[in-house]
Amino acid sequence: MRALQVTIVVLVVIVILTTVIPAQAKSMRWQQGKLLGVPFYPTPNQGGLMPRKPRAIILHYTASTNLETTLRWLQSPLASVSAHFLIDQKGNVFQLVGCDEVAWHAGVSEWKGISNLNDDSIGIELLNAGRIENGEIGGKDVALAFHKNGGNEAYWERYPAAQLKACRELIKAIRKQYPTIQDVIGHDDVSPGRKIDPGPLLPGSLYDYS
Repeated sequence: MRALQVTIVVLVVIVILTTVIPAQAKSMRWQQGKLLGVPFYPTPNQGGLMPRKPRAIILHYTASTNLETTLRWLQSPLASVSAHFLIDQKGNVFQLVGCDEVAWHAGVSEWKGISNLNDDSIGIELLNAGRIENGEIGGKDVALAFHKNGGNEAYWERYPAAQLKACRELIKAIRKQYPTIQDVIGHDDVSPGRKIDPGPLLPGSLYDYS
């Protein structure tokens, strides 16, 4: 009986590691725009098939650190917003829209002469509070920084190492599957003056995939 219990525990651990933390796996496989092994939370907030192969990956933060609330919001028709992927602060990866379909993450945007980047990009949301007010710091790991697009110095939540590692691995997997991607950029790059995410604390190395 004890041997059976140990076997069950081992199997449960294996299932968790292979379905919740796929970004740490050595090999990632795809099927119809979906990353196999990644929990899929379908959302109605999407625009059908992409008219072209994606040319960019756009990074965002959620301005929230509550995973359950964020997933519900991205799935709600009231939100009119979505992303292809969401990465929580532990490095767990979730997919909401197939990478061959249009997610509503960029909004009014422009990059290298292309407007409406929703039709040409894959969006990754990072669970992060972003810029926070002094009274809202609480127990968050924060740092003072200026945004590259201007504004006053402010507190921003740091990105945990596990989350950054998962994001790097996911970017590599996406770029391998979609070699048409030329740039990894932030929402604040394609919508300057309108958006400030993913903010100044996201390491520049995440953008350097040229």
